[in-house]
Amino acid sequence: PYGVKLFNRPDMLQNTGIESISVQEYPLEGYKTENELVLSTIIGCENDEERLLKFIRTIRQGGAVALGISVLGDGFSPPEAVLEYCNDSGFTLFFLPWELRFAFITKTVLNKVRESSLSMYRELQETLLHSFLIQEGLETAASTLYYFFSAPVSIYDSNHILKQHFPNTEGDSPSSGTGSSESGGSISFPLEVNDAVYGYVDL
Repeated sequence: PYGVKLFNRPDMLQNTGIESISVQEYPLEGYKTENELVLSTIIGCENDEERLLKFIRTIRQGGAVALGISVLGDGFSPPEAVLEYCNDSGFTLFFLPWELRFAFITKTVLNKVRESSLSMYRELQETLLHSFLIQEGLETAASTLYYFFSAPVSIYDSNHILKQHFPNTEGDSPSSGTGSSESGGSISFPLEVNDAVYGYVDL
């Protein structure tokens, strides 16, 4: 759509999980953003294979999953070395018509990311509610959170006493009543209903 041209195999784009979007130009240093879609006019490296490859490598190694290139005219084709690098590293590369404004693309992508995030959280909420209604217990709730966030989960009561941890590791004893939700390096949020705190979840 909109005259977008994919330089890679179509299946690579289908497997691209985009969480954010930004505009970057050459030269680029210190770039680090996981799962980002980058837009660029590649000014300064459009006609220089070595510079272009360096620019794309910096973006890819920084965590980006795709690059949309916008140049004047429709005759741009990436050098073979660039395509080979993108294919080998699983990096999606595509062409954007010059007339397609970056502001429009950014707004569209961010809306899609927001919709996807809301859909995921609704699914999580429904799963946890279902688990609660059929009284599956804290272990099921913890495992659901673990698979959703891909991070170890600890559930504490309102007194910060550990009640459940997932996945269980040797030596864990959730029922022993030991442990604190105030461990360093984790993210903690309260479990509350109508301003009353019933416990905490640590990720």
